[in-house]
Amino acid sequence: MAYLGVPVQEEPLESGPAGAPSRPAGSGVSLARLLRVARLSPAQGAVIAAEILGVLEARHAAGRVHGRLRAEDIHIGPGGEVRVLGGTPAAQDDEARRADLEAAVALVGQLAAATSSRGRHAAASQSHLLALLERLAAGNPLIVTGVGQPAAELRAALGGPEGAERARGELGALAATLLGMRPAPPPSSDPVPPVPAEEAVEEAARPPRRLSQTLRAAWPWLWRVAVAVTVFVTAVWLEYAFLREEITRSLQLLRRPEATASARPGTTGRPPSPVPVLAAASAGPLTAVDARPLQRCAPGKPCPIRVLVRARPGTKPLRVGWSFEIIDRCTGARVSRPGGEVTLKPGSDHAIALNRLQLPNGRAIAVIVITNTPARVAGPPLPFPATGGTC
Repeated sequence: MAYLGVPVQEEPLESGPAGAPSRPAGSGVSLARLLRVARLSPAQGAVIAAEILGVLEARHAAGRVHGRLRAEDIHIGPGGEVRVLGGTPAAQDDEARRADLEAAVALVGQLAAATSSRGRHAAASQSHLLALLERLAAGNPLIVTGVGQPAAELRAALGGPEGAERARGELGALAATLLGMRPAPPPSSDPVPPVPAEEAVEEAARPPRRLSQTLRAAWPWLWRVAVAVTVFVTAVWLEYAFLREEITRSLQLLRRPEATASARPGTTGRPPSPVPVLAAASAGPLTAVDARPLQRCAPGKPCPIRVLVRARPGTKPLRVGWSFEIIDRCTGARVSRPGGEVTLKPGSDHAIALNRLQLPNGRAIAVIVITNTPARVAGPPLPFPATGGTC
């Protein structure tokens, strides 16, 4: 069978005396070995994942399972072909099928981990492939929907047979290098220049540098760091030595907030009243609304506030409007201020907007964001000052 123009072969193996499968000669390089010694691009990892899921899709459609799918059972030939070896010709049941799906999740996770280091620096044309591999490695799409839909997503994300052919050529070059053969030249139309097969294998297999070599290379900046740390510690010690009494008095005041508040002129030390509940925390399609100041704000000053609206994803755009309710926790006075509105796109579960709110004067005030449409939902109160204040 073939997927994306890449030959994929299923080869049942004979069992040896101990029941372990024996691999046929010339079957290529195992995926386990390839992941140990070479770096893969997101496109190469996506091709391998698509072919693995394609084989499982065909087997499950025929009522059979693989039984023991591992990285050692996946072989890549010098022509870029992918073979799925081994397995047991067992009939499909729920437990065996789930074991196949869990094994596929583990293999996709290995491919995602192997491609992530290079994929982070790849061109934007391959970043979506890395994101798709990481999403499938989470397991939920494969376990819930089976391998058919994820395999189709991978094929579509590769851009059809042309994208798969480029990645297949690169995989074939890597396999040929590991097998001691002359690799075929990769296609020149690849938008992300692949790492040469010899360089990828040599760099991954290069032994680590000795500790002494690492220390000698790092010495020019290590001594600068040591001097900077010494100067910092000395400055802190001198400051404490000269200002110890002042620091001690400040710490004592911090440990006695009630005494500080009662001694402050013009304050009674009475705690502010609790903030009343003005609306439910969720209603209708809205699951939550939340407001947060973007900087430290005080009563009587303008304050930039970020508003976060959460909703259940829907098939139509959802327009959400809100306002602000400001409560003086000392006098009980309330005032409403206009807010804004935002539209959630179909399928979206949240939206963010910014407001600049003029806070009124007061010793202790609270700001509550309340949605007006499509349902009335209130967020948690924001105290100003942040410590709550006193009356």
